[in-house]
Amino acid sequence: MHPCPSAYRTPSARPMVLSGRRGTAPLVLAAALLAAPFGALAVKLAPRQQPQASSALAAQVTPHGGDADGFGASGDEEIDVHVWADEDQADEDGEGAVEARFGRQSSQGSVRLQGPGGKCLNFIHIPKTAGVSISDIGEKIGKSWGVRNDDMRCYSESTCMPGYPPRCCCCTMPDREVCSRWHVPPSLDTKIAEYYGQCESFCVVRDPVARYRSALVWNHRHQCSRDDLTVDTLNDVKWYPYTGDCHYIPQMAYVGCGPKETRYCKHVLRFESLERDFNGLMADFGIPARLTLHSNAHNCSVELRDDVKEAVRSYYAEDYAELGY
Repeated sequence: MHPCPSAYRTPSARPMVLSGRRGTAPLVLAAALLAAPFGALAVKLAPRQQPQASSALAAQVTPHGGDADGFGASGDEEIDVHVWADEDQADEDGEGAVEARFGRQSSQGSVRLQGPGGKCLNFIHIPKTAGVSISDIGEKIGKSWGVRNDDMRCYSESTCMPGYPPRCCCCTMPDREVCSRWHVPPSLDTKIAEYYGQCESFCVVRDPVARYRSALVWNHRHQCSRDDLTVDTLNDVKWYPYTGDCHYIPQMAYVGCGPKETRYCKHVLRFESLERDFNGLMADFGIPARLTLHSNAHNCSVELRDDVKEAVRSYYAEDYAELGY
């Protein structure tokens, strides 16, 4: 059960109408909307590039039992794309033994689960990559991840809904849309970046076309039709990138903004092999949590047209280039 009311999960606030209709505002005004307090938007509309083996993400593959530090010989941080062999490791502890076996530490009012080695682990929730399922798993082991997190704060916060926990407060974005705290990329808010930086972090990435379609199906779940899944919808996203509770923001805004900038997510897992990758990461940290994914399909079987897929690949060119899809 999602802990917050639907109005906060799919904000009803709409973008401002500029020059009489959407999509006609001058570029200079659009740039101003994307300015402080969040800084430069980490959305780079570069020409489509083919993934290269030299990419920091695509090249750094850490098998189970290998070096997971993620630092090259030069000292520059790289990112681990975890690949584990399929192993069934029985959880002999059970949920009741978690608190007795694993230490906890308090950092700025938040509790983080630690493994025997003393390392704490945080979860960066990239929308439409099974984040709610991972948050639910974390709750079972006493970890406030993603949707279940009451401690995260952002600089620009909208009015919270009375009677609901702090996690249901939203952040007001530069285009006046509002996004759930756990959906705001750390590259856009220094408070959120500082929060994630207190521990090692992991996140889940997904093929951008599949992720975009999943976001559309969710946001149009009450009126599913082929007309809803069009290039026009993507054009709206380009002008109002925070629409739909930040579901459409490029994944590199959560992972890291570029080869010379801050990397926020150290352990990058793939949605396409999530059970194996997640369970392997938990084993490496000594955390007795296991994830089994179940289908959560909506009653919408409409597929994206070829021209829409091509436009999506172009828009998310950096995701394709850096994440190896």
